[in-house]
Amino acid sequence: MRPKAQSVLAHPFNTVLGSQANVRVLRVLALHGGALSAPIVARQTALSAAVARTALADLTRLGVAASVGQG
Repeated sequence: MRPKAQSVLAHPFNTVLGSQANVRVLRVLALHGGALSAPIVARQTALSAAVARTALADLTRLGVAASVGQG
């Protein structure tokens, strides 16, 4: 099922960062303040591992997050 369209005014970060998943992942990273593995991010955001990895890749590509090593 496709997600419902969201208002730019009600959800500006979704528009800026590309998706609600990206926003959720960025919040977890910001609250933690350090490096987290994709499985931990997935668990803390209640996203699937694949969606969490995609969001992390998107945020890295946007220059908002950085990849550090493995694991």
